[in-house]
Amino acid sequence: MGVRKIDIYKDAIIYEEKLKIDLMKFINSVCKERELSQKEIGEILKVKQPRVSDLQKLKSVHFSITILHRMSYVLGYREKKSERGLNLVKI
Repeated sequence: MGVRKIDIYKDAIIYEEKLKIDLMKFINSVCKERELSQKEIGEILKVKQPRVSDLQKLKSVHFSITILHRMSYVLGYREKKSERGLNLVKI
């Protein structure tokens, strides 16, 4: 029975990637719910159309967690602590 070697850097990268994808899915769901076009999304989030396309296709390499967090903020969502951790809630 071997001991699993923990690679904290690899684990952190995996966690960061999952968080980015989750934020992108959240932003996309808000935009879909509001029936926004790519042009409207770009105007609201202050990004060009190719970035909107990348966002919709979940191409996370083009976005940082900070940028995605700011996008959710612009859409009217804020973090709220709960027993389960942080959640984005509409204000």
